[in-house]
Amino acid sequence: MENDAASPKQLVIDDQIKHYLLESSRWSKFLAIVGYVGLGLLFLMCAVMILGLTLLSPMAKGTPMVAMGFVYLLVGVLYYFPITYLYRFSRYVRLGVLAEDELLISNAFYHLKKMFKFIGIVTLVILSLYVLILVIAVPMFLLKAF
Repeated sequence: MENDAASPKQLVIDDQIKHYLLESSRWSKFLAIVGYVGLGLLFLMCAVMILGLTLLSPMAKGTPMVAMGFVYLLVGVLYYFPITYLYRFSRYVRLGVLAEDELLISNAFYHLKKMFKFIGIVTLVILSLYVLILVIAVPMFLLKAF
């Protein structure tokens, strides 16, 4: 009786859970592919803003577009990581379920965890920037109003 309580409990993945995981794999792969396409369009816009508009316009008028192009580049680089983690999740969970390999499924959820952690950190940074902007902007607005 003591051995039953001390032995680790095994997780059983039944057919319904496998079905849910495979469906999640398909949807996450779809979202990752759409994300990669969006990323390509984002980098294309970045190149147009940095190179194309700079060459077509005088330097004084092209400078804001170059700055905006670098903002697009930064967003694209940040966007790449969660998309890649999501794609890896979809790939590994599908392989793991079909091969019934616990290590592959564990690796899939590791990448899913990394995706959510990355998105959570980026969200915290953005919310902190919003608070910082409000702390600076509201007093400046009030000082100018009076």
